[in-house]
Amino acid sequence: MYEMLTVARPYAKAAFSFAVQYKSVEFWQEMLTFSSMVSRNKQFYQLLSGILSPETLFKLFIAICHDKLDAYGRNFIYLMIENGRFKVLPAVLDQFIELRASLEGIAKVNVVSASPLSDEQQAKTAIALGHRLSRKVHINYTIDNCLVGGMIVRHADIVINGSIRNRLDRLADVLKA
Repeated sequence: MYEMLTVARPYAKAAFSFAVQYKSVEFWQEMLTFSSMVSRNKQFYQLLSGILSPETLFKLFIAICHDKLDAYGRNFIYLMIENGRFKVLPAVLDQFIELRASLEGIAKVNVVSASPLSDEQQAKTAIALGHRLSRKVHINYTIDNCLVGGMIVRHADIVINGSIRNRLDRLADVLKA
């Protein structure tokens, strides 16, 4: 997983920088999204690990995506195929989306709670996280009954664990010591 992200990062940064420079961020995201969907196709994915030459693979890909990619997008895809990095295209897309969100001042946050949150609780959580991160926040809520109570908030490398399960585990550690 981390290796894939490490390989994908320079491609995502290069594509994003180019897209920002030419004011075509949305178009580049659309191209990468479509290309990523094609690369995830089972039949096409099997071709990636086959014996096809990069040129043949590129021609096949362009035949599928011809009107969805501009010349720059085709060059980008060719570069990835030629360097044997085409399998990381979905990770490039994910990182491109993160770079765009960062540029637009949006933070994507995952919140795991022990029970469903009311609309009011969700709104308060979004406001509090927005103040803490100094950004507009988009929250993905999930439920995990194992937490007993409270919630866990994750954004990038920030983790706020306010779950009852975490507090009980810490208390048990203190009592054992």
